[in-house]
Amino acid sequence: MNRIIIVALLVMVSVPSQLSAADGKIFLGLDFLSSHIGADDPQPGDPPYAVYTEEVGAGAGFYFGVSLSSTFKLRLYGSGASHDTSNPEVELRISGLTLEAMYMFSPDDALRPYLYGGLGGFQSESAHDQFRFRTDGPGVTFGFGLHYFLGRDFAFNLGLRGEWINWETATAELILPDGSSVSANTPVEESGFAGKFVFGGSVWF
Repeated sequence: MNRIIIVALLVMVSVPSQLSAADGKIFLGLDFLSSHIGADDPQPGDPPYAVYTEEVGAGAGFYFGVSLSSTFKLRLYGSGASHDTSNPEVELRISGLTLEAMYMFSPDDALRPYLYGGLGGFQSESAHDQFRFRTDGPGVTFGFGLHYFLGRDFAFNLGLRGEWINWETATAELILPDGSSVSANTPVEESGFAGKFVFGGSVWF
């Protein structure tokens, strides 16, 4: 019995050092997203052809990161989510690419909370028949979450993500019968906010 207790204590002592060693220089991750955006509700007097976007959508995110220390990380995060609309033939897709700084707490434990923030660019796009409509603009990301490490090289991720976007340019495009296109750009001054619940996993090298 004493030998079993001693072995168990040695294992418990060794786990933190093994988990700490998991913080390699590079990590890759994949998240599944539940996307939530602000959307307008139908109003009396709206034209019959008006299209309304569903507030809740789904998507995925992929990230590549580098550990600068056991607590400080940088990552490049790309994400995309789709939202249905009141027109079954129209879907709104929102994508983004951001550079984010992360601060990870408790680097020697299996459960590691983290905070992050970043900057990048975003795009929303929809299409109907020969028409394409796109808006572009810069944005800010921020959020928090938990990494739970299973051994040295793999961790589950659970978090909440916020994206504040300043839409600057709207582009309308018409696809002609011969395959060519005609487009027009219009400056816009609108902002929007998206919240995302994320769940996924990451591999650490």
